[in-house]
Amino acid sequence: MRNLSFVILFTVPLLTALSCTNSEKDRLVGKWVPVSVDSKYISSYKLSNADIKSITTENSIEFTKDGKVISVDGRDTSLGTYNYDEKTKTLVMAGEGGKTLKFSIDMQGDKMTAGNDFGKMTFTKK
Repeated sequence: MRNLSFVILFTVPLLTALSCTNSEKDRLVGKWVPVSVDSKYISSYKLSNADIKSITTENSIEFTKDGKVISVDGRDTSLGTYNYDEKTKTLVMAGEGGKTLKFSIDMQGDKMTAGNDFGKMTFTKK
């Protein structure tokens, strides 16, 4: 019985601490680089092979703890804000001109897939 009490007293706080620091919202923070785009995304934007290569070698997106997003597309940098809803796994980003983009997010370790009506893009955390 004493061993069980020790396990419960040790394990519950540890699991609680781990679950608080490992939320998807916390894991979203950081720099992400695209590694692939699906065929729907390619056809929606009529991308060439050169475009696809450029996306996966010259682009990145960074989410900060204070709700800002920094998007790098080659030499262009865009700033905006974001909101991530963990319950619905929905990411909404607002750009400098007020335009909003909505994505469903699937996070698996250091990989994230962002998708909408135009297709999906997969990222790796840098």
